[in-house]
Amino acid sequence: MSETNLPENAANEKPKYNKVIYCLLAWFFGCFGIHAFYAGRKQEGIYFLIAGIIGILTYFLLVGIIILLVEFVICVIQIVKAVQKPADEFGRISD
Repeated sequence: MSETNLPENAANEKPKYNKVIYCLLAWFFGCFGIHAFYAGRKQEGIYFLIAGIIGILTYFLLVGIIILLVEFVICVIQIVKAVQKPADEFGRISD
């Protein structure tokens, strides 16, 4: 489909994603960055994924526990921010 069929402001509009799905992905799979990939933030998702893998591999050294704890806190903050954003009539939000 070509971009000529889109409205003028559609190209400038940020991608929207479902608030509930985003929050559930952040809660259950936050250490792997699945919620960031879902929201279209690939670079952030890669950072979460790398940190999550390192955290799991170094869990027994206590360094991994700290890494995963920091990721968890960041995910909780992102969930709170997402819940506070107003959604459209379909329950979607954007960054």
